[in-house]
Parts: sequence; C-alpha cells; structure tokens
Amino acid sequence: MPNSNNKKVHIQYLPLLTDLRSVRSYSWGFAVLAMLYRELCRTTKPNAVDMGGCLILLQSWALYRMPFLASVSHQPYVYPLVNRWSIYPGIGRSYTVPICRLMIEQHAGEGVSYSNIRDIPEIAAIIPSSAYVDSQLWCTNAPIISFNVVEWYHGDRVLRQFGCIQYIPDPPMQVGEEVHGKNKRGRHGQHWGVTHRRYIAVWESRMARRPQMDMSSDLRPSLEYIQWYFSMGKPYLLGGQSTIVPPHVQRSGAYEPVADIEPDPQPDAEHDPEPEPEVQP
Repeated sequence: MPNSNNKKVHIQYLPLLTDLRSVRSYSWGFAVLAMLYRELCRTTKPNAVDMGGCLILLQSWALYRMPFLASVSHQPYVYPLVNRWSIYPGIGRSYTVPICRLMIEQHAGEGVSYSNIRDIPEIAAIIPSSAYVDSQLWCTNAPIISFNVVEWYHGDRVLRQFGCIQYIPDPPMQVGEEVHGKNKRGRHGQHWGVTHRRYIAVWESRMARRPQMDMSSDLRPSLEYIQWYFSMGKPYLLGGQSTIVPPHVQRSGAYEPVADIEPDPQPDAEHDPEPEPEVQP
C-alpha cells in the first residue's frame, strides 16, 4: 500500500501490527485493492503527476492476461506470482500509451487470456493451499475499505477469470463524492470505522453478495452478453480507427495463443477539508 512519495507506506498501518495474533484476521488483499483503485482514479486527473498503490500487482495482472504486451514466454513461474517480472529481466521494451492501446485492441480476441490459474499446472503447482482460503470471496460485489478509502469491488464483472460463465453484471455502484473525496488531511484521530459504518455493514454481508458462478470449459460470451457489452461498454480503445503500427513495435512469436446502502441517520457534521495538494516529483 505504498503512496506516491518514494514508495513509502503510511504509519497508520503500524497499530494494526501490535497484536500479531489478529493480523491474519484483516483483509489485507482487499485493502491493497482499495488503495490501488483510489490511485487509478486519482491519476486520471489532468494535473496528476504521480501514482501510488501496488503497481506491481497491476502490471502483473496485465502481463498475465495480455502476454502480447511483453516477451514473457521464457520467464519461469515463481510465487508470489508478481515476482515473475520483478526479479527476472527480459520483459522487453516499453511502448507509448497509444501503441499499447492499439495492441490491446488488435489482440482483444485470441490474445487475452481468461484462463483460471488453477487450470494452469505450472502455476497451480507453486501456489500454497493457504492462498485459496476464502477464495469464494474473490468474486463478491461489495465495498472495500482501507481507513479513509472506500471503493467498490465489482467481482461479478470478471467471472471468466475464475473459470465461470460471464453473465450480465449488476449496474456499477458509486460510493459518492462525499466518501470518495475524503482524505486524511486535518483528520487526526478520525474514527474511520464510524465514518464508514454504512459501508462496513455492507462489507460484513459480503458472503451473501456473491454472484451466480457456473463453472464451464467454454468461456465464450453469450450473444446476450455481447449485445449488452456493445451497448454499455467500450469495445474500441481507439474508437475503431485504423492506426498503423510502427515496425519497431511489431512482434512475432511474443506470446501464445448503492441501493444497498441505507442513508446514514447520523451523517458527519464536520466540514470536509480542502483536497490534498498533488505531490510534485
């Protein structure tokens, strides 16, 4: 959960380590995702100059699911899986954002891998059984929280990654700017458990918020889902425009083929402080 300032982690997490017996009871994985989601949102602002969060997790997901973005066929699988690219060289050169978008658009069909990691023997062999504890929550649809940060986890939108049929997901949930815009500035001693009690209540019911999950060997989307996606999604990153790929980036053989949230009867009376200024490099 590093911030954008020299890869440092906020001191707020230290009290959670006081009782080592209770450390494993915290959902650290969802806390990491909450911070990453918040940073992905913040970085879309035109004046953003940096980015925090667990970026190696984002990079790892992209390279596992879209191997055409990097030459990784020769990299051995290691655990944790993110270390496959952090400790071994050879992922290839970096490309500009437009070229990466074009590569994703061109390989959106056969090039994107939706394989369940449990179905890949080389990966399944190195993952300890402890990693699958509470794996039934990987596709839940609930808010994820880390102190001042509240984001919504839409697990029902990535069912194919877990070997399940992808149905039309529920409409996206928004936590609202009054929550999404909260920061820690001027809030020393703030009890975030009280501030976010409505969302914590929904999180407590996360087991009941799992979507319908039907395992299938055929993960091709249904006609109904395709029609929904083309009407609601963004099928083309470049708007379907023809773009010439420069020769130096062409590769051959690089890869193988909240209605649920009740109004708070006791809203915070405090006035939100001004947003934190962007950290300059």
